[in-house]
Amino acid sequence: MRVRHVIRYYCDFCPRGYFKKPSMERHEKGCTANPNRVCGLCEYAVPKLEQKPIADLIACFGPKEVWDYTSTDEAMKKLRELAQGCPGCILAGIRQSGILVALNDHDYGPPDLHFNFKQELEAWWVMANESKNDIAF
Repeated sequence: MRVRHVIRYYCDFCPRGYFKKPSMERHEKGCTANPNRVCGLCEYAVPKLEQKPIADLIACFGPKEVWDYTSTDEAMKKLRELAQGCPGCILAGIRQSGILVALNDHDYGPPDLHFNFKQELEAWWVMANESKNDIAF
């Protein structure tokens, strides 16, 4: 019988785990649950996007006392505009606001924010790579 004990590194902000410390450090730096995150997508964009503070992104949803299913469309419009279309910043704002948990209904589930991270990220990469290819050398 073989037994192997390993060291596993876990993110301080989410349940993610890695076996290598550098991998975890890289993840934590940009984790969408990290209030001090550095957005790699904003850094990659040409021209670079100015990353907005997480507190400002969360503020797009307004005070928690007035959250309801009808206010999410306007809030998402404000969030998209403030985040300059960056899917990582939009996801961080949604995730750290807690709106999906707060408005989760037992019968109907969480509110539909009309945000699909995977699709928006794919579109963002197409746009970002096209803008990189447009640069003349």
